[in-house]
Amino acid sequence: MGMPALGLGFVLSFINKSSTLMKQIEIIIEKVEDVDFVVYPAEIEELCGYGATEEEAVADFLEIVAGIGDQFEDANGEKVDWDNVELVYSRLNC
Repeated sequence: MGMPALGLGFVLSFINKSSTLMKQIEIIIEKVEDVDFVVYPAEIEELCGYGATEEEAVADFLEIVAGIGDQFEDANGEKVDWDNVELVYSRLNC
């Protein structure tokens, strides 16, 4: 599971080191048969949150991202600038 953290770590680094323009990250909410809902960034499909409802899946995803943000901070000594990030949600099969 190290690859998703590296992929998102790259995105988090991009967020911090780019200009102050708002960055949009597309987040997919998908209805699937075996786990009800899955939520993932369009560019990093391996990083997923799961839940019986859309809300549970989004909450699970955001908890995972927060944990990776903490790991990024520990590794790089800087906080992720979430003020410049907009999560744009798209739905598949919902």
